[in-house]
Amino acid sequence: MKQKIFIAAFIFMSISVFSVKAQNMKGNAGCKGDYLINQLPNLTETQKASISDIRTKHLKVFNTLKIQKNEKQAHLQTLKIQDNPDQKAIDKTIDEITAIQNQMMKNRMAMHMEIRKLLTDEQKVYFDKHTMNRKKGCHGHKKYMN
Repeated sequence: MKQKIFIAAFIFMSISVFSVKAQNMKGNAGCKGDYLINQLPNLTETQKASISDIRTKHLKVFNTLKIQKNEKQAHLQTLKIQDNPDQKAIDKTIDEITAIQNQMMKNRMAMHMEIRKLLTDEQKVYFDKHTMNRKKGCHGHKKYMN
């Protein structure tokens, strides 16, 4: 009898753990991009559609820049492991990486400003507060454009 109770308790606990894990994964998926937008107070459908369009436009540019940055970082790794590394080539690649990072920051800020123009004063306060601390919330996931 004790063995049956133990097995039943074990099965119940296993199901509970897997259920909680599945819920957390689903919840974190919303943190990737639309989390903050869905949390803004009193957003109209027009605002939501406009914000979605702005995000899509900027994410296309951002993703291209991110790929370029990753390619440059891979190239930098290749340069670093050579028997006789070329310092000038390394410096040039670092400059190219930082130029791409600069473009990424400008793209993020342009998106932020475009979205902000669509918001009411109340929404702006919430948006500004939560985008300044974007890396701290949502269980460690960025809430606003990676």
